[in-house]
Amino acid sequence: MTRSPTHAILVVLGLGLLGAPAALAQQGRGRDRPRPGQPETPATSNIATLVLEDGRTRENVDVREEKFAAIKFRDRGRNDEVPGDRVVEIRYQSAPGSFTGGLSQYRGGAFDRAVQSFTAARNAAQDGTWVWFHATYWLGESQRQAGNATEAVTELQRFLEKGADHWLAPAAIFALGKAQIDAGRHANAVTTFKRLDTGFGDAWGLRGKLGEADAQFAQNQFGPARGAYETAERSASRHPGIRRQAQVGIGKCYVADKRFDDAVRYFEGIISQSGGVDPEVGGGAWVGIGDCRFEQAKASNNDPNRLKEALIAYQTAVVRYAGVPGAYPRALFQSAQIYRLLNLPDLAKHQEDELRSRYPKSPLVRQLGGG
Repeated sequence: MTRSPTHAILVVLGLGLLGAPAALAQQGRGRDRPRPGQPETPATSNIATLVLEDGRTRENVDVREEKFAAIKFRDRGRNDEVPGDRVVEIRYQSAPGSFTGGLSQYRGGAFDRAVQSFTAARNAAQDGTWVWFHATYWLGESQRQAGNATEAVTELQRFLEKGADHWLAPAAIFALGKAQIDAGRHANAVTTFKRLDTGFGDAWGLRGKLGEADAQFAQNQFGPARGAYETAERSASRHPGIRRQAQVGIGKCYVADKRFDDAVRYFEGIISQSGGVDPEVGGGAWVGIGDCRFEQAKASNNDPNRLKEALIAYQTAVVRYAGVPGAYPRALFQSAQIYRLLNLPDLAKHQEDELRSRYPKSPLVRQLGGG
C-alpha cells in the first residue's frame, strides 16, 4: 500500500505521507448510494475492518469507540482495543453514498464537488456518529484543497471542538495548521502545530515541527525555517517519510538562499534514496530542481539550455506526480511559463488549461490572467 500525508481509507493526511495525498476510501463501493430523487438514509452500522500499521487486519469488528488513545471494538463477542497510532485505516462496511462519493471526488482532485458531497453527508448524519466526524474532517480538508482556507479553518475547528481526542484529531490539527498558513494566520498556525507536541506520539510530534517550519518559511524566515527542518530531519530516523519531507524543506531553504547547485544536489539525493519516496516528497524534490534551474536560466538572460533543464524537472513532476497537492499545480504553472519563453504557446496553453480545470481557485490561476 502506497503511503503518503493523506494516506488511506478514512485516514489521516499524513499517517504515511497526502499523499496522500494518497489512497482514499473505497468503502461501500457505491452500494449504499440512493437512487436519483430518493432521500439518503444515514449509515448506522459500525461494522468495519481495521488495517494495522504492520499490514494485519481485524475484520468485521463492531467499532464502539474511535479515540486516538484506543480504538475499542467487539470482535466475535469479545471486547478488544488497539492503540490509535497503530491503526492506519478504518474501512466501514456501510457508508452514505454522499460520503463515498466525496472520497472518490477528493481522490480525483474534484475538491469543490467533494465539498458538496461531504456537506450533504455531514448534514444527514447524527452528531457523534462516525459519519459526522469523518465527513466533517474530510469537508475541512476538501475546503483547504479547494483553496477555501477560511472555510477549512471553520470546519476543522468544528471537528476539534467535538473530537479533540478522536482518532482523526491529530490529522485535523495538522490540516488546521496548514489551512491557517494558507489564510495568512501564521502565528495561529504555529500555536496549532504545537498541539501535536504531546499526546499523539512521536510521528505526529515531528509532523508538527515540520508544520512550524512551514509557517516560518511562509513568512520568509528562511534561516529559522531551515533550522527547524534540520531538527526534524535529525529526529526522524525512525520515520523515513517524515525525514524526507524535512529534507525537501531544507532544499527549499537552499533555493530561497539562492544556493541553487547545493539545492539541486540535495534534491537529487532525496530522489535517489533507496526504497523510493512518497508522492509529496518526490513531487516537491522535482519541483525544487526545476525552480533552481529556472532561476539560473533567468539570471542568464533566459538561457535556453537551463530553461529546458527546468522544464524537464517540472514535467517529471507533472507526469509522475499528477494530482499531488503543492507540487502538481506549481509544476503546471512553471511549465507554462517556460513553454511561452521557448515560443511554444500551444503547449503552454495545455498546461494552463489543466491548472485552471483542476485548481480553479489557486493563486497560481490568478497569476495566469486571461486565457
